[in-house]
Amino acid sequence: MYLRIIVAFALSFIFYSASSQESYHRLYETNFNTPDGMADTIFYHMSSTTNSGDVYAMGTKRVGDIPSNIENFTIVFTRHDQKGDINWSRELDLGQDSVEIIGMGNMVFNGTQDSLLFVIEVEINDNRTQLFGRLDISGSDLQLMTVGGTEINTIISEPNAAPYFNQSDILLTPGIDPTLSRIGPGDDVIWSKKYQFLNSNGDNSLSFISDMETSADSSIFVTGVSTEAGGTFIVSELDSNGVQLRAESYAISENDLVSVYPAEIAPLSDGNVAVAGFYNTGIGLPTNGFVTVIDTAGNTLMAKKVAITEDSTAIYNILEGADGSLWLSGVYTSPDSVHYFTTNITTDGLVNWTTIYPDQQSGIAPLTTSLIGVQATGGATLIGHGFIDDLPVLRVMKHNAEGLAFCSDTTSLIFEDLIVVEDTLTSTEDDGGIFFDTLSYELTNFSNFTPPILSVELLPPYCPNEFVDSFFVASVSGVAEENVAFEWSDGTTNDTLFFVAQPMEMPEFSVTVTVTEDVCYQMCDTVQVTRSVVPQIDISQDNSRYCLERIIVLTANYTPGGSNPTYLWNTGEVTESIEVTEAGTYSVTVTDDCNDTANDQLELVLPAMASVSITQQGCTLIASYVGFGSQPEFEWSTGETSETIMVSPGDSYTVSVTDECGDMASDQVEVEELEPLLFGDVGEINCETGEAKIETIYTDGGSSPVFEWSTGESGNIIFVSENGDYTLTVTDECGIEETFTQNVSLFYDENNSIAVECDQDDEGNSTVTISYNDGVFGGLLTVVQNLDDGRDSTITTENPTGELPVANYTVFVSQCGITLDSLNVPATFCGGLLSYPIAFFPSGQEDLSRRFGPIPNDSMNLDLISDVDFKVFNRWGETVFESNDIFDTWDGTHKGEPAPSEVYIWYVTYVIEGEQIVDKGDVTLIR
Repeated sequence: MYLRIIVAFALSFIFYSASSQESYHRLYETNFNTPDGMADTIFYHMSSTTNSGDVYAMGTKRVGDIPSNIENFTIVFTRHDQKGDINWSRELDLGQDSVEIIGMGNMVFNGTQDSLLFVIEVEINDNRTQLFGRLDISGSDLQLMTVGGTEINTIISEPNAAPYFNQSDILLTPGIDPTLSRIGPGDDVIWSKKYQFLNSNGDNSLSFISDMETSADSSIFVTGVSTEAGGTFIVSELDSNGVQLRAESYAISENDLVSVYPAEIAPLSDGNVAVAGFYNTGIGLPTNGFVTVIDTAGNTLMAKKVAITEDSTAIYNILEGADGSLWLSGVYTSPDSVHYFTTNITTDGLVNWTTIYPDQQSGIAPLTTSLIGVQATGGATLIGHGFIDDLPVLRVMKHNAEGLAFCSDTTSLIFEDLIVVEDTLTSTEDDGGIFFDTLSYELTNFSNFTPPILSVELLPPYCPNEFVDSFFVASVSGVAEENVAFEWSDGTTNDTLFFVAQPMEMPEFSVTVTVTEDVCYQMCDTVQVTRSVVPQIDISQDNSRYCLERIIVLTANYTPGGSNPTYLWNTGEVTESIEVTEAGTYSVTVTDDCNDTANDQLELVLPAMASVSITQQGCTLIASYVGFGSQPEFEWSTGETSETIMVSPGDSYTVSVTDECGDMASDQVEVEELEPLLFGDVGEINCETGEAKIETIYTDGGSSPVFEWSTGESGNIIFVSENGDYTLTVTDECGIEETFTQNVSLFYDENNSIAVECDQDDEGNSTVTISYNDGVFGGLLTVVQNLDDGRDSTITTENPTGELPVANYTVFVSQCGITLDSLNVPATFCGGLLSYPIAFFPSGQEDLSRRFGPIPNDSMNLDLISDVDFKVFNRWGETVFESNDIFDTWDGTHKGEPAPSEVYIWYVTYVIEGEQIVDKGDVTLIR
């Protein structure tokens, strides 16, 4: 065979000078054959991640003799460039007597995007633990730790990690109760929580979390297997603190359903979430795959059964495509083989296409698959690890946007509706308590990869106007010549391509190489005829010698076209740099060996001499020097020689400066009178200390102000615990004195009372305004409306400044959670006559709540009311009830039939003591 070990997930992206290979299909052996015929190295594909087309992968290597050390493994990491060539490979040895890989977990770019985060569950010397590590993208720096603080679930092994916002990551530890932890960039544990999801009976509905992903809006989505009997899985959304936003269980209604496994969850760009996996109707292989789309309220928008054949189909992967469609991948079985497939569907349940690949001639199920989006092409890459002739192999299948991959075929898909029953769950969160311990290890180079490498001999750049008659030669290393087939973009089918390029032409050619030795393997490269560009030139100016020598150096900075440039200045000089002493116009022309030229011109102005300026800060003057000389000497009209001096407002001052170049400058300023400002404000009460903060600001005066309060305290901030006036006196360095008085009215005062006012507008409608201490108070004024059915409804927990409708209220004055005063405000405070309920229950048990109508004030004489017109309308404007009797009420029927549950509008007019009253509102009918 041409290849002894996998190239892992090579060429997930392939970028060349002008194009990328949209699709390919590659097959890699993943074993070293030992004398006894057993494989000692296997790469178990996890979740690989791409960045600019590079691909990273992780696998395991068995070390030691067979069979004595069959459970001793090392871990291998590898990085491949855009063409699939090995960039680096590393082997991680934990240096223990026995290391068994239990769960490979996954590997992703971490939240900082500068290293790879990976998690693995291992058994070291019979002790089961989880490894947590970060490997930088160069493969040279590794941080490795064990995860402690949680009891490992010895049955379930599903460790996971996902990048998160603000340079953090989310870590899943599959303990007895699964633990989610948010890890900061310094590996600090921001929070860690153990989860249970409870059904309506209070029983834990979560068996284990099978997948976890994060979304752009900082939500955390998890899916897992339920403890409920039959086919049930859960989906939950958590916020950035790990608190449940929503959680539901989903039961698939299928005959004889035994179990369901939600393999992956994918947050979608529209805020919804998709889940895919498989379910069983018996013991053994999966029966069918499934896919669901769930909206932000937890409702199932689409649920489908997915199958290629009726034998056995499993969905392992799901991702959202660049066009918003869903890519699904997995496997299906026939009596003697296992097959991979990929399908693309819309989120509302339509199939776009389904792709399958050559048979895998083995009855052994694949170990794992993964699906990676390819942004450059709008396609995706499927990576599957399985067996051929009982030996491990890796298939890498890159698809274009239409789902085509080299050596692939299309088929039909069984895609049928599923009935999914939803139920709401609640979560409990306990302290996860995880921590990290260091672990010794050895990271060395891994040099056992021998992939074929395609290369094309590059030609040197030609001149822009040169006629070219030449050839490119392609070669492949690591493969016998008779097993390689070449095809160039012009149809040529050997390793050499002859071409002709006219002046200024830079044609591009691609070559595709197919390895024909009983495998499906294809590589591609792109080359282009290159030409030197027309040169460019710009003149730079260096003034560093001007101070002492009065010389300026001009340099012609050449941007290469051809090689061996020559220079010609308008001064006649032919060097790259020239020295000048006079202002004027300077130009240069450069010519390269292709005889192409470039020109530039500079209008030189000689640098200005030294200068000095004075700025005033309070009673301080500061002299600022600008010039070419260093160590300037200052001299003030006061005789002082420092850069700063203290002065008195109203006087004039002059400063002179002399630098080492002999340049001199001076400046004069009249010191302005100062107009300082002193102001402040008082903050809210701190309920822990029982104090309020007074903070003041002193500005536009002298520096070093001294603060003295009437309490004897100093500083611009004090804390007080009583109402009253507090006076501050400030004295600055200029001798200016300012005073400021702050009144504090934030603390409860028994001399103050709750104020209630009744206002009436031009139409006779009354409103109530409630306040305390003229609205200045450091506590809460809570207004509670007493509803007619005996319930209370909190209107506001802040000091009300707006107008409230007339109703029965109770007002509470509280501070720091302690009620200090209260007052009942009846609806009759504003002379209210009739009130109306906001809801009624025609089928209810209480007589008063079964009908809707006016509720009179207890003190009202109803005989005074006349000319009553009471009507109720549905949302279409149709009258469903009307009456002229003040005692008449609506029973919730319309045209002899029960009216539907919805909101209705009511309107009433009546006359009392010669004054017409108009009132209206809405009521909800509830059945």
